[in-house]
Amino acid sequence: MNIDLEERASQAILTAVAAHEADVGILAGDFDTTGVRSVRYAVDELILAVAADHPLAREAEVRFGAALAFDFVCMSRTSSNFLFLREMAQRAGKSPNVRLHAHSFEAVLSLAEAGVGVALVPRSVAAAALREARVVGVRLAEPWALRELNLIVRADGKLPGFAAAFVQFLLNDPRVAATREGGAVASTAP
Repeated sequence: MNIDLEERASQAILTAVAAHEADVGILAGDFDTTGVRSVRYAVDELILAVAADHPLAREAEVRFGAALAFDFVCMSRTSSNFLFLREMAQRAGKSPNVRLHAHSFEAVLSLAEAGVGVALVPRSVAAAALREARVVGVRLAEPWALRELNLIVRADGKLPGFAAAFVQFLLNDPRVAATREGGAVASTAP
């Protein structure tokens, strides 16, 4: 099986699957299910990852608008993570001060650990860095921080055998399944 994996905004994923340009998509947020079948894939939480000596490290939870007073380190300008951060900042009437863009979450977490800036990341992505105390996780007091991820396929549900097997592989991953069983995020203490 060959997989062509692309990161796109949720609406672009929805459009691609509905138009049969992609077999499978995973997206966050509310969306119109016309043209697709959807199944709950995972639940994750967006957090702020900060250096241990960062002023936010003393906070258990903050509002996103307050966090925007600090410099950020982010994924690339075209990543869904950065586009989401920018959209949430705009909704808060602010603009993020981005010191650096990186091409991987690991690089973003390393920059946060070094004190270069605050990173907005999924808790699942930061789990190892949190466990190893390389960064401190700060919860966001925002309803959008807890995200439900949905796996979508086209409405007729007809997939080539290899694609159907891939969907089952994704859905049966025990780490992912654990997040949706209780509706809670599998987390590591901040």
